[in-house]
Amino acid sequence: MVALRTSFLNGSKTKAVRYHTILRPILQQRFLRASLALYCLCCVTSYWLASGSIFSPKLILGSFLKGLLCFLFVFPYFVMLKSRMTTTRDVQSSLAKEIMIKFSPKSFFPVYISFLVSVGILALAYLQGHSSSRLQWVTAARAYELPRLNERFVYMMFVASMMAFSSACEHLYFDLDTPEEPVLQKSFVLYVKEKLPSIFQSSIIKSLICGFASPIIYAIFRSSIWRTFLLFTRCFHRLAASKALVRWPVNLGLLVHSLWMTFLINISLSIALLIFRVFLYAGPVVRSRFISMRSNDPNGTLLDGIKTRNKPLTQCIASQELFLICSKDPKRIQGILQDIDRKTSVWQEILNNTLVLCENLSTSLQLSSSGKKPNGVDSAQSSSRLGSSTTDDSFNTISLKEKDIFAQGASRRSRILEKVKEHGNFSAPDASQNSFAESLIPASLRKQCSQYLSVVYKTSLFNIFRKTLDRKNADVLKNPWLLEVRITSLSLLVLKSLQYDTYGVVARDISDILTVYCDTYDKLIAYKRNPPIHSSDVFASKRTHDFDDMDRVISCLKDGIVEITEKFQDFFIQLNIPTQVERRCWILYRGRNSAT
Repeated sequence: MVALRTSFLNGSKTKAVRYHTILRPILQQRFLRASLALYCLCCVTSYWLASGSIFSPKLILGSFLKGLLCFLFVFPYFVMLKSRMTTTRDVQSSLAKEIMIKFSPKSFFPVYISFLVSVGILALAYLQGHSSSRLQWVTAARAYELPRLNERFVYMMFVASMMAFSSACEHLYFDLDTPEEPVLQKSFVLYVKEKLPSIFQSSIIKSLICGFASPIIYAIFRSSIWRTFLLFTRCFHRLAASKALVRWPVNLGLLVHSLWMTFLINISLSIALLIFRVFLYAGPVVRSRFISMRSNDPNGTLLDGIKTRNKPLTQCIASQELFLICSKDPKRIQGILQDIDRKTSVWQEILNNTLVLCENLSTSLQLSSSGKKPNGVDSAQSSSRLGSSTTDDSFNTISLKEKDIFAQGASRRSRILEKVKEHGNFSAPDASQNSFAESLIPASLRKQCSQYLSVVYKTSLFNIFRKTLDRKNADVLKNPWLLEVRITSLSLLVLKSLQYDTYGVVARDISDILTVYCDTYDKLIAYKRNPPIHSSDVFASKRTHDFDDMDRVISCLKDGIVEITEKFQDFFIQLNIPTQVERRCWILYRGRNSAT
């Protein structure tokens, strides 16, 4: 057995404990609890897969033993989920490219094998429980004859393999590794009640598809399937020498058996997925305490989790903890705003990382509208706000200031503000880069090629090659939940600084916050009004596009701007807010008041 740590390292102001160091044993404990819940599910499933009297002690005791066997074979499904767990969806430009990546042998076969093992053991449990219904593996037709392979058993195992294949395809195509919310603040019972109608509906649909499609596919490959099962069975049983096929095995009774078996297995696997999500994607509260509170330096540990980049689940859990702190923990809010005894204060770290997310979104929107891809220079510029807080000093050098250190420093302005002043919200794409290529190709030839491609993309055969706007939107906002949580947390900190900010560290940065908020808000609105539609998306004007994630981010930005304007409107002159930003804030503030 693996011994889990229940005590954690102490932190200090010099070097805080890593957030993931504390989170790792908690995730291991959650995985063990999820495995225990999976065993209970396997026991219940084994009970329903068996046949006999409902209150039979033999049936109940046998369900516990079969449940243990089923758990050992369903556990690889949990291992597969753990190895593929993520918080962001990997969206490709077209459906064809996404299918090539998701259904490559390296990606598909591990998922399919895990489903095949799990579904196979549950199907065997069902067949063993219904052996009296002539579903046993081998059967003897008459006395004094060698047993024969039962084709009814072969057909049921073929149905199970078909269900495993369809479940693996569904899992990969719909990205079931990624939950709707990276952090779930719900109990298991409440989450199951919420998802139970959709689970029943999808299980019925999948069981009907597998149940009625399997006879057709089995009829086509019947002889090959029979020979394969016959060869495998002879490794364990001495069978009759005859290889001839008997009469067609599928009748109404066998069809009902296949539908009921696939329905039960589909429900079991769906609930197993819910169990995994509830336990592994649970929030930052453990035994009524935040995870960072297990360190002697809670703020430093929380900052480490927020700044984590190569562990997205850790970053999401830390961001959710920050949101819960800003929502209902005044003592921690006061501690965050007053924690300035560092190289970079806690407030400044939270501010920088949140504004970097907004600036990266603005850059992605601008590059997406201009049809360019971000390069290394853009990435370096977008992360320059982090400064020395995210990088380690390589040499012990002393930086010299060229200006008078006693002079009052000018309020720090975002680079975005300068771009807004010079170019407006969206700078026009530079067409000089494509001028040379366009000069080599005649305009008439380019027009004919464009018309030909538009005709090709309108055909249903090339539908999967279209680069739709919905995919571009999903690529721009890979994790909208994280952006919403971070923007809302920063806005709450600013609003509650009037009550808990003793040293006035927040007021000096309100100008930058409103500048970045307004710029990101305007870019999102401009993107929605004039979205960059690719030439292959020929039916874009006739289709309703998915802007739900973008609308939620817009709502968070607008609420933050309006609420900050409402609370700090009497101090706008002292805050040195640019005229253009101040005008935009007042427009949004008055617009919401007039609407209400």
